[in-house]
Amino acid sequence: MTAAEIIRTASAAGLTLKAKGDLLSITPATRLPPDLRALLIANKVEVIAHLRRCANEPLSRCRAWRIRFVDGTGCTAIDTANSDSDEMLRTVRDQFGPERVAAAEPLR
Repeated sequence: MTAAEIIRTASAAGLTLKAKGDLLSITPATRLPPDLRALLIANKVEVIAHLRRCANEPLSRCRAWRIRFVDGTGCTAIDTANSDSDEMLRTVRDQFGPERVAAAEPLR
C-alpha cells in the first residue's frame, strides 16, 4: 500500500494525519485500528514525506476538503488533482458510497 493509500484509508476511518517534525500526529488516536496502526508504523517515513509534499504543493495543485457525511460525522480529504467541487463530490461518493456523503467543501 502506498503512502497516499494509507492516508486515504486513515481519512476514511475518520482520522486526521499531520506531520509534526519527525512525528506523525493522529487524531483522534483512540479510533486508530490495530491494522492501520501497523501500516503507519511500517510506512511512517513515507507517510510523513507524502504529507509534507502535499503541504508544500502550490494551492493550485493541492487542496484540503471537508467531507460531511449524512450521519453528521466528517473527515478531511487532500486532493492533488485540482478538482472542482462537483468532481470532488463525485470522487468521495465513489470512495465512501453515494448514500453516505452529504457534501464536500473546500477548506480555506
